[in-house]
Amino acid sequence: MDKSQPQPEAVAPTTTTAQSPAAEPPAYYAAPATTNPPAQNEIQVAAAPQQPAQGPAQQPQQQPYAHSYPAKAAEAMNPTGPGGVPLVTPLEMLQGETPQYIDCPWCYQRALATASRHGTSMQMLTGVLCCLICVCLACVPCIAGWFEETEYRCSACKRLVAKRADDGIVQVFGPPVLVPSNLPAAPQPVHPAPQPGK
Repeated sequence: MDKSQPQPEAVAPTTTTAQSPAAEPPAYYAAPATTNPPAQNEIQVAAAPQQPAQGPAQQPQQQPYAHSYPAKAAEAMNPTGPGGVPLVTPLEMLQGETPQYIDCPWCYQRALATASRHGTSMQMLTGVLCCLICVCLACVPCIAGWFEETEYRCSACKRLVAKRADDGIVQVFGPPVLVPSNLPAAPQPVHPAPQPGK
């Protein structure tokens, strides 16, 4: 290369847009509708809503949140049926690990049932058997979640209300309930009256 030759300079591409007098400004420059047309050289900025003069200690009021996500979340967490009747999950139908509303048989309150998973003795036995094959396999039953049962507890009284075994069978817990008998009443035994002097 010859140093006497001038090197071409890199020129950044420029884009020019020809604005015609009829072109409208972008939406963020738009002004509220007025009866007088704006001057041709004047740029108008969208005006903020006018608020009454406030003292330095007062803060402006915030607009309420426009989306209905909190309402939908509260509705999902507190389900109601037709007529506003609260809906609960029967204890025999509890499944998964998401909290569900129940009628607690212990404290007689409508509360969330919290779920927790625990390994059974079969999980430990399987871990020992896997350890006999290879020591590294001893943790596989715990990591894979084999032979785990799910316990559901009332969030109000913290008592166990149901337990779902790994095979899907649900065992419901609660205070003993007296049921009416289907048999006829037994005759009362007749005791002879005590005789004086004997």
